[in-house]
Amino acid sequence: MEYKQLPAKEMKISDITSSNMRVRLTGTVISKEDNGFMLDDTTGAVKVICEKSTLLPIAEKSTVQALGWVSVNANNEIEIRADIITNLIGLNLKLYRRTLENITKN
Repeated sequence: MEYKQLPAKEMKISDITSSNMRVRLTGTVISKEDNGFMLDDTTGAVKVICEKSTLLPIAEKSTVQALGWVSVNANNEIEIRADIITNLIGLNLKLYRRTLENITKN
């Protein structure tokens, strides 16, 4: 039996709703916690939950891309349960966003 993962849709944090399934977010880590971090993409911020071992190379103010499942916590707040987190050292975030906007317009 072949296992297939659902694709992660590139989204802005402000556009995420509880009806989304798997998303890909790119932004800046604004704070770290024991079980995750807060990610800000200039449209909003969201808590990304992940395993502690995944958090080791991630520092505050670093640029990361998180792929994961949208969930709603007990306080009815949206969170991302991350499968994959990539540290994007050296990425020009403004240029990346501008490129994405141009791709979606065409």
